[in-house]
Amino acid sequence: MYVKPSATQVTAPVIKLPTSSLMQNVQGATQVWKLDAAAMTVNPISVQVATADGNEAVIASGLKAGDQIVSAGIHVLSPGLKVTIFNEKTQIAGKNTAQGATKSVVTNASATQAK
Repeated sequence: MYVKPSATQVTAPVIKLPTSSLMQNVQGATQVWKLDAAAMTVNPISVQVATADGNEAVIASGLKAGDQIVSAGIHVLSPGLKVTIFNEKTQIAGKNTAQGATKSVVTNASATQAK
């Protein structure tokens, strides 16, 4: 008798970030820069990386859906740095054209919203 193995996959929501948003502190912990929207400042927070998937890292803990983190230019930031979110201008969609996407950028770094 032969049995064909099968696996039932349960897909839970995960948070993926670009690997460019990750940094290591002096103790070796993995951190990201998180935006405090009320104060408009950024601060490093520790995260646990479950795995890397190409240029994205799957975050096991440390973030929740809706958190905004910096994904580029992290080398120019410092704790408590006051920032503004820059919204790139988009072209108004005309006939037979696609509307441009808005890209959020925190100072010289782009902000990514955790999914």
